[in-house]
Amino acid sequence: MPVIGTFKTPKGTVYDFMPSVPMSTYLVSFAFTEFSYYEEPYQELDRSIPIRVYGTNTSKENNGFAVESAKKALEFFTEYTKLEYPIPKLDMIEFRRQESTATENWGLITFREGLLSKSFRYYSDDQMKIVICHEISHFWFGNLVTNQWWNDIWLQEGFATYMSYKMIAKEKGTTQVKQMKDYALDKHYYNELYAPTKSVVSSLMKERDIFDKFTDIVYDKAAGVLLMLEDVVGEEKFKKIVQAFLKSHIYKTVTTNDFLVAVETVVPHINLRGFLESYLFQNRFPVVSIQMEGDKYVLTQQACETVARYSSTTNEKWTIPITYISNKSNATTVVWLDKDMETCKTIQGYPNRYFGIF
Repeated sequence: MPVIGTFKTPKGTVYDFMPSVPMSTYLVSFAFTEFSYYEEPYQELDRSIPIRVYGTNTSKENNGFAVESAKKALEFFTEYTKLEYPIPKLDMIEFRRQESTATENWGLITFREGLLSKSFRYYSDDQMKIVICHEISHFWFGNLVTNQWWNDIWLQEGFATYMSYKMIAKEKGTTQVKQMKDYALDKHYYNELYAPTKSVVSSLMKERDIFDKFTDIVYDKAAGVLLMLEDVVGEEKFKKIVQAFLKSHIYKTVTTNDFLVAVETVVPHINLRGFLESYLFQNRFPVVSIQMEGDKYVLTQQACETVARYSSTTNEKWTIPITYISNKSNATTVVWLDKDMETCKTIQGYPNRYFGIF
């Protein structure tokens, strides 16, 4: 929060900050520094929000790109969620750090050196932009609404990953799929094919295991699940789900079930809970086999084969939306291969093309 006053004491200067909004304690951050800063205002309706970049060599030439990226992110997420940026300022600071690339501390985002300054030439413009966008998206997905415990960390990281790609896709006039493939959509396939993994949502019994939850599964696979959800319900309904979820839980903690309730409320006529739970609460992913039977195509599923040798449990099943176009019609059709079905025999005509993420 902004400084609203200072006063001197025999032991030094006391800084008085504006009272914070309700927030999780892990988001509190202080920086004591002699760094200079570069500042620009961001105009949001009737208020002006100062955006500052702190670093070793700050200037418009060096840090203007980072500030402009932050402005675009604030504008995008405010418009998408229909919720204003919740606090009155935004500071960003870069420094030499090893533990992670960046952290979304509310009002003071910390970055690895080079992510805010072009002069270092450590990162490309696209890399700088996607990290800044990811961290600012957390102000809504993680900060404004926070997962109750770390087993539901995908509600932060999966959403921030997916929504960042959504913003970049809109800016470039392309699709989320392309942006996600250009970056890291396929990472989890290799993880789950060649080694045992945990599910997106899994129990976390010991606090020392918290950092083990921050894997590509909760970032990239969770983003892929959200991509499938949006593909099934459509862009407008997905946006309504996100808006309803955030609005219902502002300044509160949430669980995966809270998000599923929002999904069911907005789209009550499809069993989306079963579909989402099959991907969120199981590891691995399904492989769908297609065989011809008369004028129909019969679909069956099994868990990805390569990783099966690591475990004796291979009876996982998923509820899978299958979208296809046939030679009888150019219209896309969705059929569901439910986890409780042995086969799905509803496809008629010769399928010209199948769509799907998993």
